[in-house]
Amino acid sequence: MNQPTGFDIVNGVAANVKPWAAMLTNDALPYEFTHGALAAYVAVGLAVAGVYAFAMLRGDRSEYNKKAIVLGLGLVAVFAPLQVVT
Repeated sequence: MNQPTGFDIVNGVAANVKPWAAMLTNDALPYEFTHGALAAYVAVGLAVAGVYAFAMLRGDRSEYNKKAIVLGLGLVAVFAPLQVVT
């Protein structure tokens, strides 16, 4: 993303594009992959918590919904600080 590889610029246009080389020979791959994976965990945690919070707002205050919210927010509590660091 920030250090593109796997292609040549010919007359201002990307040519000789090699998708696998673009993805796997980039020096920034470990950092960007880690950043993206952590962001996915944070997004899923928020989505899970949101779905069950909505159910609770509609009146279903069961133990199941409470545990699901805690699980979703637990994911966020673990991975959001790591996301900030990356």
